[in-house]
Parts: sequence; structure tokens; C-alpha cells
Amino acid sequence: MSRALGIAVGVWCAVALAASPALAFRPSVTWVCAKVVDKANARGTSALKVDATTSAWDPSGKVVVDGVAERMWLQAPGKLRRELDAAGGTTVEVRVDGRLAVKAPAKLDSNTKSGTEVLAELMTAAKDQDPGVTAQRLVATIKALGINPEVVSYARFDGRVAYLVGSKPWETDKPQIWFDKDLMVPLRLVTFAKDGGSSIRLDVRYLGWGSAVGGAWYPQAVEVWRGETLLRRSVTEALERNAAIDAQLFELR
Repeated sequence: MSRALGIAVGVWCAVALAASPALAFRPSVTWVCAKVVDKANARGTSALKVDATTSAWDPSGKVVVDGVAERMWLQAPGKLRRELDAAGGTTVEVRVDGRLAVKAPAKLDSNTKSGTEVLAELMTAAKDQDPGVTAQRLVATIKALGINPEVVSYARFDGRVAYLVGSKPWETDKPQIWFDKDLMVPLRLVTFAKDGGSSIRLDVRYLGWGSAVGGAWYPQAVEVWRGETLLRRSVTEALERNAAIDAQLFELR
């Protein structure tokens, strides 16, 4: 074999190996969660106060609330308070470490772990927490949602390349969570709930990261879908980072 031919073959083999999906970098869920926590710590956000406008529908498409005010307080680790104004009074939902309390004239999408609760865990990483402990907490959250932590692939959603944990891109019938590859923020959360003898697909979508209001700290909109039916859409109107939050807001009553 001539020297020129040998070099050409070597270059071809190197290119082929680099392009081989089987040999491409496949991150573990632990690696992904560690990156999510690193990015969260770099953003330095331990609390968020969010004002949004929210509409909600029941599974038949009937309007439950239409363009009403919603206020949210998110605080590390894993604390959330939501208030939704509606006819008959204000719905209040408080979630602390997986425990839930609701005072609800209007019906919220409380049959899920709450897409906003997941945001509370991901977007508010307290600076005084050990990053390794926080990452393991996130891994535990993913497992508790029924997502298979052994499967990590690549996909694209809302115009962004994502790490997809729990399934392959074409496996729409499995619980999964998507993280933006660059920002390491959640893009999508798919879980399944029992409804009688059938399984209902619940799809939470975190849309419009990088908007003028939410920036890299909160999505422009959060949608909750049940199968092919939109149940809820919240549009972010204002955001305050590291706001002073009264601890009494998170009391479970």
C-alpha cells in the first residue's frame, strides 16, 4: 500500500469512527443531572417570584379559567406556592418536598407532580447546598416520576437540541424528561396517570426559554397537555429573582 493511500484510508477510518452513533458520547443520567445543577448554581437563583396569565380547560375542552392572574413563589429546595384568581375565590396550591395542600375553588392540574414543582426543583438550587446532593435529589425525582434513568438519548424540541432521559425520540409511550443541551433547563416532562382502566399521557412543555421576561431563569410559557388536549397554558408576565419570600407562604394548611 502506498503512503498516500495509507494516509487516505486512515483519514477515512477516523471520520467514519467519529460519525458512528454507536461511538458518540452517551451521557448518563447522573452526568446530565450534575450539569443541570452546575448551570443552576452558576445562575445563582435560590428563589423566584413569577407573575403569569393563565387559562385552563377541562378534558372536554370547556373553559375552566380564561386569562386570569397567577402568582408563583419557588424556593430551593423543592418549595412551591401557586395562587390562581378565579370566580369564587383564589385557588392556592402549596407543595413542599412532595407534600401537597390545595385550597381550590377552581380546579388545577394537580393530578400530576406539577410541572411547576419540577421547575422549583431544577431552577432554584440553593448556593449552600452540596451540588452532589442536589444532583442526586434530581436523579431521585426523575426515578419517582417513573422515568427510566438508564436511557439517555438526543432529540429536538421547541427548536432546541435536548438530552432526552427515559426513552428514544420515537418512543412517545414512555415517561421522559427533556433538558436543553446548552442551557440545561427542562424543555418537556411526559408522565402517565391512571384514569379508570386506561393510562393517560400528561405532557408538560416549558416553552420559549431566553425570552425578554424569563431569560434563562424561567420559560416564557408552560403548557400542560392530556393526550392531544391542552389543559392549561400559563404565560410569564413578570419575574423577580432571589426575591425575599415569607416562610409562611409555604406552610401546609
